[in-house]
Amino acid sequence: SPLTGMQGYLEMVQDDLSTEEHDAVDKRFNAMNNSIDKLFDLMDELEMLHDAAADPQTDDSYHLADPDVFINDLLAHYSPETRQQFTILTPDEPTFFNCNPLSLKRILSLLIQNAVEHHNDQDQKILVEIISDRTIKISNSGAPIPEHIADQLFQPFVTTKADKLGIGLTMAMLYANHLGGS
Repeated sequence: SPLTGMQGYLEMVQDDLSTEEHDAVDKRFNAMNNSIDKLFDLMDELEMLHDAAADPQTDDSYHLADPDVFINDLLAHYSPETRQQFTILTPDEPTFFNCNPLSLKRILSLLIQNAVEHHNDQDQKILVEIISDRTIKISNSGAPIPEHIADQLFQPFVTTKADKLGIGLTMAMLYANHLGGS
């Protein structure tokens, strides 16, 4: 790709510099390489958005899936401090979703990641509530989302983070739509 070519060119130029020149421009080369890495990350996110939009669901890919197991598996990847911020509420009886389990896990992963990224106060709690075999609610006790953002929250490229693309919730919605949800 052109980005790989740019990285290779930067490395060649760095290799051709004398030690004095190298030290003088090293900071700039590192900044350029970091920017190229961010572009690669953005391209990966766009590819995931494309895949989510095109992901066909067939009835034969549906199985009973326990969202509580997925939630706990996903939270295991976070630090103990982050996990302490979560409260998981489940019905008295085990709840199973008849769906594509991979899609359910993707949805939960995207929503939990979004909750963690927007969680900025140790006193805030993130609540994950399995309400029924068709409904999971993820909320937090923080400040409400500004109305001008809330109205567009599931649209692509809506973000409050300068270094993010703003497609995580869009992908979650696309996967949910493929499962007949919203």
